[in-house]
Amino acid sequence: MAAPALTDHATSVRGYAMRVSSLSVSGAPLTGTSGSVWVSGQFLNVTFTPENEAGEDIANKAEDGYVQPASQSGLLLPNLKNWLDPSLPDNGVITQDKAKATQLFTQAGYTMQNGALVGPNGPATMTIQTPNGYTDWLQAAQTLQQQLKATGIAATIQTPEFAAYNQAMQNGTFDASIGAFGGTGSPYLDFFNTLASGQTAPVGQTAPSNFSRFSDPTLDGLLKQMQGETQVGQQQNTVHQLEQVMYQQTPVLTLFYGATWAEYSTKKLTGWPDANDPYAPPAPYGAPPLMIVTHLKAAS
Repeated sequence: MAAPALTDHATSVRGYAMRVSSLSVSGAPLTGTSGSVWVSGQFLNVTFTPENEAGEDIANKAEDGYVQPASQSGLLLPNLKNWLDPSLPDNGVITQDKAKATQLFTQAGYTMQNGALVGPNGPATMTIQTPNGYTDWLQAAQTLQQQLKATGIAATIQTPEFAAYNQAMQNGTFDASIGAFGGTGSPYLDFFNTLASGQTAPVGQTAPSNFSRFSDPTLDGLLKQMQGETQVGQQQNTVHQLEQVMYQQTPVLTLFYGATWAEYSTKKLTGWPDANDPYAPPAPYGAPPLMIVTHLKAAS
């Protein structure tokens, strides 16, 4: 019997959102292919001004090496590579810099005391939420927890049921949250949905899609400007400026590119979607299964 093949079609970017900028962080302030694709990230609640922190090897630990670290440009790569700002180092992929983090915290009035980062209001702490049962996201959160500990920040992990997790995201009642964004195929829509001021709301009220509570008049102006641009060159220049906002202000900390997972066997049937013929998302839900069935043939 042929070994089952594991297919991973990148479809989105996973992030770490803080109410600043896919990890989302809200809460107490830290002062001083075929298939759909998305970016996994950490959403940072920008209303609490958390510090940036890179997700060095999260993709390998959380997804067993099947996916790639995401670019902090906010773009889904390589799908949108023609829109990537060439001035971004390493295509926008960042790594953890503990020395720089320590320097920034020192400038903000923090000191290291017995392994803990302590500021004017006490030790630096934060909470990271991820939905219960999302084991890969949990591993990402645990890796983030270890990286934060290395800089003296005590992070705790919460795993609420999805309904409670989603409500916290929409209402902004979180410190940091693992989530996902992007995958529309349009740089404009991905930035608009994730960062536009009109897509957020005050803490306690439901935000349509900007869960970080990020608001920047410059970014909003760029999005409005792009609505009237008809030339690709103009649009690319504007998207490059949008990427700079994501890269410099980190309203969402991108972690890795999400995947649509599937497993299949060629013992009795062939014709499954794979890397050589990605004609449909491989996941066994939604509309794709009907298309997949029409491609299958009996194994010879």
